[in-house]
Amino acid sequence: MLGRQSFIPKLLFILFTLPFTTCIVFERSALIIGSQTIDDGITVDAGITGGFLKFSLIEIEGDITNNGVLCVGGYGGDSNLNIDIFSPTLANNGVMLVGNWFNDFYFLKGDNFYNDGYFGMCTSTPTTDPQFAVEISFLTSFVNEGTMFLYNNDLNTTLQGPTSGIINNGLLEVMWMPGVLGPIIGTGCFEITEDAIDYIDFDLSKPFNQTVWINEGDTYPQIRFHGPPLPNNNVLLRGHKTLPWLLSVYSNDTITDLGLFTYTYNNLTGMLDYMAPGGTFTINIGTGFNETNFRMDGVNGPALEIPPPTIPQERPSNCPTDPKGGLKGLESNSYSCLNVARIPFPETSVGSYYQDSITEIISYYSTIASDRLPTTVTVTKYYIPSIAIPSVYTTTVTESNLGSTYTEVLSFYATPSTYMGLTDIPFIRTTISTITAFPSPYTTTLTTDSMLASAVVSFYTTENSSSVFTASTTSFFTETKNVTKTVTEYPMGTVYPTTRIEKLISGTATTTYSTSIETYVIKMHT
Repeated sequence: MLGRQSFIPKLLFILFTLPFTTCIVFERSALIIGSQTIDDGITVDAGITGGFLKFSLIEIEGDITNNGVLCVGGYGGDSNLNIDIFSPTLANNGVMLVGNWFNDFYFLKGDNFYNDGYFGMCTSTPTTDPQFAVEISFLTSFVNEGTMFLYNNDLNTTLQGPTSGIINNGLLEVMWMPGVLGPIIGTGCFEITEDAIDYIDFDLSKPFNQTVWINEGDTYPQIRFHGPPLPNNNVLLRGHKTLPWLLSVYSNDTITDLGLFTYTYNNLTGMLDYMAPGGTFTINIGTGFNETNFRMDGVNGPALEIPPPTIPQERPSNCPTDPKGGLKGLESNSYSCLNVARIPFPETSVGSYYQDSITEIISYYSTIASDRLPTTVTVTKYYIPSIAIPSVYTTTVTESNLGSTYTEVLSFYATPSTYMGLTDIPFIRTTISTITAFPSPYTTTLTTDSMLASAVVSFYTTENSSSVFTASTTSFFTETKNVTKTVTEYPMGTVYPTTRIEKLISGTATTTYSTSIETYVIKMHT
């Protein structure tokens, strides 16, 4: 889309691709996975982590304002292939990490760059093909007031500001060196944390008030100053080195005659005056060196070899220690974007369910929310086996202590219940009914005072507070009796029978008194 650089596409598995056409505002932490085209810039709010990972190509145009943590690219195995960013104004007030470990091309260009926070860049896989170059270039203003860390071992790399120079009032730290380094001005510190490739070239024809701090490395640090130098420049060179320094100065790099280069060193002030055709370069290298061990070397062009000082030099006060310890792009765990909004692995739970089990599977996927940022969606699925409701059946129950027997009918039904977070799981419930077999009614007679009374005994079910049992009832019938021998006729009389009938029914002794009235007539008979 941007059309500023041709490239050869590479095959890369893309997890998620979304073409954005408006400004991306990260108001919540989120990562965008896959190749993207952003036409109108990026904003990251304070306290928010946002970024772009695992893409074959990222193209960004528009202003970039970062007040949180912004990551573009990757480190090592999580790296990308191509980064193409053009930002009229890039303002980093937080942490911005850009990584292109297996780089094809990496362009971060624009008009204005301002860093008041922490900016970390990493590239690897050296190449000499200009199509696959690494370039950080802002041609109107390039200002660092915070910390910049550049990890780069690509010979075909450019770090370029406007013609007036990169303004560094903070800490500009490099691990290895870009092939092209523009003028650097300001009052900050330029730190070399590892060996330089070929050489480091500082332009002293521009205002220069930098401290150059050389950390320990494995080879000679080759440092070049070119001019003609401005008389008011202040160059402070320090190094925590056990190896010699190799300094070269020139106004015309075609002059190779060592006899045209001379120097003087003042061990009391630490000032080195290095004279070359076209000017004198005054460099404060500090005290503690033995000038008798200095020597001119013409192997890599006219250069002055300075052995290490007898007393190790201290880190200058205007070279603060890197607060992040030299982040290699996205490598640091503390500020890594790799752990933000990472989609969790599926989760499985199993619960017993009759002769089988219910399985709960919670899975996750990424989608785009209304704010145009990825969000993680949770999907929960249940695998519920079917259950069979048993058929109705009967069983005989014997109460051994009472010696009674009865029949129960068991029937079954399903009712919803709560289980494993679900409210509609069917569970089998049981209904028990008792079938009582009553004895058949029977007829009985009662004789008293030569009177015969008939009765029908029948049965029914009743209960008390502790049990259900079978009870009986007895119905009596009235009888009339003629007395065959008497001397007196008595008036009609009424007799209430007092005979007691006892019967053990359903395990309970039941006593029944007849409430029926037996009526008979006694007459005089001669």
